[in-house]
Amino acid sequence: MTDLKQEAQAVAQMRDSESQKDNVFIEKKGTAGDQNDMYRMGKQQELRRNFRFMSIFSYSMVLMATWETVLTAPTSGGQYHWVSEFAPKKYQKFLSYIVGWLCVLGWQTGIASIAYLAGGQIQGLVILNSGTYVPERWHGSLLVIAVATFAILFNTVLARKLPLIEGIVLALHIFGFFAVFITM
Repeated sequence: MTDLKQEAQAVAQMRDSESQKDNVFIEKKGTAGDQNDMYRMGKQQELRRNFRFMSIFSYSMVLMATWETVLTAPTSGGQYHWVSEFAPKKYQKFLSYIVGWLCVLGWQTGIASIAYLAGGQIQGLVILNSGTYVPERWHGSLLVIAVATFAILFNTVLARKLPLIEGIVLALHIFGFFAVFITM
């Protein structure tokens, strides 16, 4: 216990001598625990850290209150409906139109980014497990196209089989969890 106190005092003294040389701690100091953690990791404080437990808790309560607003009138319209609900009467149609198209663009970029990440993971696994594979840029592009095509076909052609497939994936997930947990 004495060693820990001595180490903490030594870190505090070094931190104090460093803060005289560098104004980062003075401008953006956060809590004493934050300063000790940052100094121990050899990092300098870059952002202000002024959130405490109560402020984060209060923020979460406000956020959950907004969810209650959504539950008062459930709709399948999504974001564009709520923009129409809360926007001024003059701008309701225009803002709903813009938000609707932004949602469509978000879905499309989501599909592209997920396909890119999955293709990169597949290529990474091939690189990891095959000593003879030489990765090329176009391999990644083809994997992205293949993953996107598979996802589209899976969600359109195999739509009737989704409950069965989801059940199988759930069973695999549970067995996989226990396989990893037991081997640890």
